[in-house]
Amino acid sequence: MNSIMGMLEIEEKNAEDIELLRHIRKKETKAIQELLEVVDRITEKTGIPQIDHVKDFDNESIHQASICGIHILLVEDNELNMDIAEYMLSDAGAIIEKAVNGLEAWEQYDAKPAGSFDVILMDIQMPVMDGYEATQKIRSSNHADAKTIPIIAMTAGVFPKDVEAAKQAGMNEYITKPLNGKELVNAVAIAKKNNSNENNSNENNSKNRSFLKQESNADNFNCR
Repeated sequence: MNSIMGMLEIEEKNAEDIELLRHIRKKETKAIQELLEVVDRITEKTGIPQIDHVKDFDNESIHQASICGIHILLVEDNELNMDIAEYMLSDAGAIIEKAVNGLEAWEQYDAKPAGSFDVILMDIQMPVMDGYEATQKIRSSNHADAKTIPIIAMTAGVFPKDVEAAKQAGMNEYITKPLNGKELVNAVAIAKKNNSNENNSNENNSKNRSFLKQESNADNFNCR
């Protein structure tokens, strides 16, 4: 009886810890959103040029742009950023595999059959191998989807030179840090939709794709 009571206490404690973690992550996400809004206001006041990227959507749109079942290779060397991104994506129904640098990302991609990942989210500044080099290795590989798999840069750099560097490396678009949950989910859903449309029409050359100018509607991968 004592052992059963002990097990119940452990389960109850685990449930409390999980709930506490969810609460902490919700507060982190809210804080990130508030920070992003402050950055936007500062940008507007100082006249720093803004570059088009995947925009925020309202709650109805984010529900429509669910990413249930999408396989994502998440590449990020910062542990906190990794945890936040994984939480946002997993909570929306995505299936996540993680890599902590560009070399690890390349090795995971290369070791799996083509089509194993639907989208790659790639940090830029990482040790061992950065996001640019990792993207170039993926694009130059012999995988059937090497030229078409969507690769989305995650970067704090939003100036034209940063965008151009991502484009030259073979990335399809970018999202800015700190990450915004709605922006992140929609970026993934839109990239997957556009890639599916291209595959269906046999347009497999990624150079013909419109960089950073994607449609704002996305497939309804609704998990609920």
